[in-house]
Amino acid sequence: MRLEKKMKEAYHSVFYFAEKNNAGMRQAAYTLAVGRVVEPCSSGDGSESCNNRPEKEKGIKKSSESNE
Repeated sequence: MRLEKKMKEAYHSVFYFAEKNNAGMRQAAYTLAVGRVVEPCSSGDGSESCNNRPEKEKGIKKSSESNE
């Protein structure tokens, strides 16, 4: 029953978001999902918790490293 409740809540969230924003269900689902990922990173306390790892850990090459 808990899964059924969560699935219904998720469906209704997507449905209402799609209706409100005149979007399709897929676009609404993606937008809500990205919002859930971004939200913890923008806690508002200035710590930028998702950006405190070094670039190499993130898999990002600096421009000077790309030529090596």
